[in-house]
Amino acid sequence: MALEMQVKDGKIIDTSAAESSVSQTKERNPSTSLGQQDFLELLVAEMQYQDPLEPQSNTDYIAQLATFTQVQDIEEMQGVVQNMQGNNLIGKYVILEVTSKATGATNYVSGIVDYVTYENGKTYLSVNDGLYSLDDLNTVTTEDYTEAVTMAQNFTDMMKLLPDVDNLLLSDETKLTQARTYYDSMTKDQQKYVSADAVTKLTDLEARMKKLKEIAGTTDSTDTTDSTDTTDETDTKGTTEATA
Repeated sequence: MALEMQVKDGKIIDTSAAESSVSQTKERNPSTSLGQQDFLELLVAEMQYQDPLEPQSNTDYIAQLATFTQVQDIEEMQGVVQNMQGNNLIGKYVILEVTSKATGATNYVSGIVDYVTYENGKTYLSVNDGLYSLDDLNTVTTEDYTEAVTMAQNFTDMMKLLPDVDNLLLSDETKLTQARTYYDSMTKDQQKYVSADAVTKLTDLEARMKKLKEIAGTTDSTDTTDSTDTTDETDTKGTTEATA
């Protein structure tokens, strides 16, 4: 049986020990992340198989170990911070910006955080019986605030469907009445989130609608009077002729 060996710089390199070490590492830690034990084994292998004519200094090894330890401490600290942040969200009203992996579409999910769970080093929030990553968190607010903003936006949209004052028609009265009813149904705090321009437009349209109705009422009254007068004159003439 032939024995294959690697030769580098005129030296025979024994790879059996390194391959055995790597194999044991893979069996023990199948994950792709590099743990502290993996780093130490790689560091020992690097020291064992370094070029004896150009060995690395102990300072280099210490610097590598210090850098790895620092990175690991930062990752652990980030995990602790995420856990604390997740725990503080329990009972809070949140808005999540969730992107679908299948379609890439973004949807917003809002609700109260029931509990927090941790899986594979990640923090997940339970909202509306669903689990969402803490990374999807968009806004932390209150239910009252969200309701107020939603109602204010609905009212603004209703006003956008109405024409300006100069183009208002009597046929717009129903939409105008609905907008006024919706605005009056809001609490004082909710009305604070409505823009001043939208409220001004509402009052201006109502004033214009009142004038339009007055004009329409005057026209109808005039037409009726004229018609009555004409009828009376016709009846009088007919009676006179019949008498004669």
